[in-house]
Amino acid sequence: MAADREDLRRLVSFVPHFILPLEIIFKFPNLRYHLVCRHVNGGAGPSESFGGSPKNANGITVHAVRRDRPEERDMTRTASEIDLEQRDAPRTVSEAIYRRLRSDIIWGVLVPGAPLRSDELRRKYDVGISPLREALSRLASERLVTSSGQRGFRVAPIGDASVVDITRTRLVIECAALERSIEVGDVAWETRVVATHHALSRVPFPTSQGAEAEVWTRRHKAFHMALLSACQSEWQIYLADLLFDQAERFRILRAVKTAAAGRQRDPAKEHQEIVDAVLDRDLERSIAALRSHYRVTMEMALEALASPAEEALQ
Repeated sequence: MAADREDLRRLVSFVPHFILPLEIIFKFPNLRYHLVCRHVNGGAGPSESFGGSPKNANGITVHAVRRDRPEERDMTRTASEIDLEQRDAPRTVSEAIYRRLRSDIIWGVLVPGAPLRSDELRRKYDVGISPLREALSRLASERLVTSSGQRGFRVAPIGDASVVDITRTRLVIECAALERSIEVGDVAWETRVVATHHALSRVPFPTSQGAEAEVWTRRHKAFHMALLSACQSEWQIYLADLLFDQAERFRILRAVKTAAAGRQRDPAKEHQEIVDAVLDRDLERSIAALRSHYRVTMEMALEALASPAEEALQ
């Protein structure tokens, strides 16, 4: 056991855990547990031994979940995704229902324009009225939900104008953030870009909803946010994150409809072009590749809404 622990600690110390594939994690039975404990226990790993229960910063005991059986392992997730889930778990009922509703809105489970009736939502999500209303108000502040007096809450609609507006705004913010990242980004930034792109490339582009599609979307967002992560602007990062989720709604809409219509695109090639330009520190080519990437998404979304794109981004 002592030798196994030493091998484990040596691996974690010398290999950045955010790029460890799960194939490596499960070669070491305690690695999943150790990676979680590094964060919830102040970076020191388990408080006593691998069999102990560490405590977080508030003194609350954290019980790690071991998943040793093959059927319990999600081999599509990276170590960083597992780590993030542990650190970013919802702390309140309101936070939990907010995340569930947000996910269902983005993924189209709750369709655009659909009424969000409190009684139905309480039964469906098994939640009380107070945390539900708090979650809906929060979603309304993000413009994923609308509220109009006596009509109550509804899922925000998706229309031609919003698709174009969101795309234009994303480009204004992300082009500025990408320019700054290319200007000042260091080796750590380049590593984030390469690592998130590699993780994304390992998952095929989804043509339908499901677990694989959720993994692809999670890694897709991580990649795009990594591109901007050296911009030194918290507001640009915040707004880019917010707009990514807005755009994800119509990306999923057009993915479903264009897949049915047989139209194809090559997002892997588009992402590779962005990465190549960014790592070459070629600003003009990087911006052009990003604009082209978002333009294709916008055009296909407008086609899915039965409206021509024309020259909306000119």
